[in-house]
Amino acid sequence: MPPEAASTSAASQPGDNANDFSFQEFQSAKEQEAQSQSSARQEEAKTAYGGGEHFGAPVEAERPQAAAPSTPPAGYAAPPQMPPRAPMAPGGSYAPPASIPDAAYPPAAPASVRPGMPTPQATPYQPGGYPPPATPYQSGAFQQQQSVPSQPGYPPLPPAGTPPAFPGTYPTGAYPPPQQKKSWLSTTAGKVTIGLLIVVLLLGGIGVYAVYQLTRPKPIINVTSSYKVGSVPAGSTSTSLHVTGQQFSNSSDITFLLDGNPIAGQSPVLSDKDGKISSDLKIDTGWSIGQHTLTAKDAGGYTTKDGIPIDVVPEGQAHTPGPKGSPSDDQSFRLEVLLMGQDSESGKPFTSKATLIVTGHADPAGGSICTQYADGQPHTATDTSASGANTRETMTSQCDGNYKSGKVDYTEKLLQDSLEITEQGQTFKCTLDNSGTAIHLTGNFDSPSSAKGTFDNGTQSYTCNIPGASKLAVHDTGSWTGLKVA
Repeated sequence: MPPEAASTSAASQPGDNANDFSFQEFQSAKEQEAQSQSSARQEEAKTAYGGGEHFGAPVEAERPQAAAPSTPPAGYAAPPQMPPRAPMAPGGSYAPPASIPDAAYPPAAPASVRPGMPTPQATPYQPGGYPPPATPYQSGAFQQQQSVPSQPGYPPLPPAGTPPAFPGTYPTGAYPPPQQKKSWLSTTAGKVTIGLLIVVLLLGGIGVYAVYQLTRPKPIINVTSSYKVGSVPAGSTSTSLHVTGQQFSNSSDITFLLDGNPIAGQSPVLSDKDGKISSDLKIDTGWSIGQHTLTAKDAGGYTTKDGIPIDVVPEGQAHTPGPKGSPSDDQSFRLEVLLMGQDSESGKPFTSKATLIVTGHADPAGGSICTQYADGQPHTATDTSASGANTRETMTSQCDGNYKSGKVDYTEKLLQDSLEITEQGQTFKCTLDNSGTAIHLTGNFDSPSSAKGTFDNGTQSYTCNIPGASKLAVHDTGSWTGLKVA
């Protein structure tokens, strides 16, 4: 460049700032020089680092380079050769040239050159050209990079203490260990999912089992009876228990169980299409006296879960009928008795009547039996015999009798007795020597309203004033029939 042009340029640009230097006539030459320098830096970076990026300091991608003219056009001065720029300072900026007046940075120290990289030659500053290359800043300059052998497939590691190129990435100085992929089952989502599946399976199984159980027969029975011991249904031989049930297998044979054992002599009962039953269960002599538990099961083996307590009592108790339908033990009634015997003195048959009064009592006492006059008080009775003799008897007696399970057992004890006999105008007296049995009558009901049996008066001894017969002994026996009248 002519000295005048340089002088004019220097005079027109205050501060001699290289960045402000611009002459239109040198624009084309500056662009060619910039392209040349950029290509040189790219080649240097490739040679030193093998291409790619160096931990945050990106290397410019290769660009197609335009062929620079070997000879500058006529009339233009060749621009000076610019050395490579100093290393980049932290934060991605270059240090400013130290030779420029009023620079904000102190002179930079020479940049360290990696092995194998050509050392650029400094070019003296020429007026009107590019400013001389800046010397790298010494104080606080970049740390010298150590040469690290490259590893196949990985870029070289930076020295310890170098900040990461991108904040938040792996720690400085080492590659992170390879992350082992977690099994999905070991994750919280996997565990929760497996837990939910297990719960669903369990609930499903429970649901199926519940449905199965709900659809299975669950038979139940109920027992009613006309007789009770307290609140417990009761019965005796020849009576029946009314049993109803439901939820048995449909149209199935139902077997009744007494204390868990099939009842002998009982025929199965058939359930209807809805699994219901209604039947009278007759108690027979095979049922032992006492408390029992009644259950039932169908042909499918489904048995009632809860048994029904029942009480089997002797006939006549718990207000049950006695044998052959006789009155119950606690029932009160009257029995009109006809005595048929033979006079021990004359040998002639005789008949007499008596009314047995039966008074029922609570179990297990049974009923008591007495007559109208056997109350321990004197009572007088008159009668006329077939021969025309009139008799007058005054007697005091006491009863002792019992009725139970259809059986009549009555005893009357004679305490005092005096007899006056008037015949043909003469009166004779006989007086009982000692107390004793006046009559003993036993028998049973043979139907709900009739009974029969035998009697024995025992032997009574009297002292009489009858001529030729000072002693009189009476012993009558016979049979009797009775009819329940109330």
